[in-house]
Amino acid sequence: MSLRLKLNLLIALVILTFTSTMLTLELMGTQRAVSEEIEAANRVATQLLSRVTLVYANTGSPALVDFLHRLGRVRATEIRLVDGSGTELYASPPSPYKAGREAPDWYSNAILPRKPRQEITLADDAKLVVEADASRAILDGWDEAVHLLIAGTIALVLGNALVFWLVGRATRPFNRIVRGLEQMRAGDYHTRLEELPGREAGSMAQAFNRMAQSIEDNMTARQEALEARSHLEENRELTQFIQSRIEEERRDIARELHDEMGQAVTAIKSMGLSIARRDVQSDPRSAEAAQLIVDTADHLYDVMHSIIPRLRPLALDNLGLEDALDDLVAEWRRHHTHMQFE
Repeated sequence: MSLRLKLNLLIALVILTFTSTMLTLELMGTQRAVSEEIEAANRVATQLLSRVTLVYANTGSPALVDFLHRLGRVRATEIRLVDGSGTELYASPPSPYKAGREAPDWYSNAILPRKPRQEITLADDAKLVVEADASRAILDGWDEAVHLLIAGTIALVLGNALVFWLVGRATRPFNRIVRGLEQMRAGDYHTRLEELPGREAGSMAQAFNRMAQSIEDNMTARQEALEARSHLEENRELTQFIQSRIEEERRDIARELHDEMGQAVTAIKSMGLSIARRDVQSDPRSAEAAQLIVDTADHLYDVMHSIIPRLRPLALDNLGLEDALDDLVAEWRRHHTHMQFE
């Protein structure tokens, strides 16, 4: 159930309660006023007619009928005169006030369920019947109740229409906020709300914009971190690839130095030794030159063997401490076979 519908139902309930209370109070007031009026009018009419019957006791019913015709209608009272056989000699004329209209029976019974009735017996067995007639007063009460009901209905319709319009205007910014949240859920983190009318709606819009900015900054930082991690991984892979290629080249160079140049240096040294041994007696100068060649070959061989270990990969500089330590332990194991490393 929407907020607008809830408020409309609440306003309708308040107006209905107020109208029902006013109708109840109107009904109770009408009932009390009619009862007091009928009781007073009936008492006055009964006392008056009791005196009149005493005056006209000796003249008979015709004189009383003539008096009643001249008296006319008494307010809120119905007067009838019947003879001993039940024939109606006189009846009060109908009231000209709101003639032809009557209140509903259920309303009349609710206002005055019992009508006071008095009978005065004359000397010739004729009866003067005095009965309360509250139909006009009840009709006035009914008209007032109808007017109140119409006013309540108009107030109900206009009040709900006004509340519907006011609530719609007040909650219109909420629809923009909902659309903004839907856009945020769809991944549009650039969504921002314009300044909304009203203090509460404006505060909500500002809070929404701060939240959206925080989420966007967080997502941007996360994306940048992912990109940096990806670049770092790519750089590491590239570094490892380059290092592996350097290692291969160094191994190839070391192997070629050891195999090719080592054999050449050994051959030169052998030739020098052969010349030196052959010419040591016959040609001392040639033997001395040959010995110089042998010494140079030995020096060259030592230099070559000192260069070969330096051609190994620079693990510590490129791959980290762990790989360097593994390489160092392996080297120590080769040189110190009698020691154990854990």
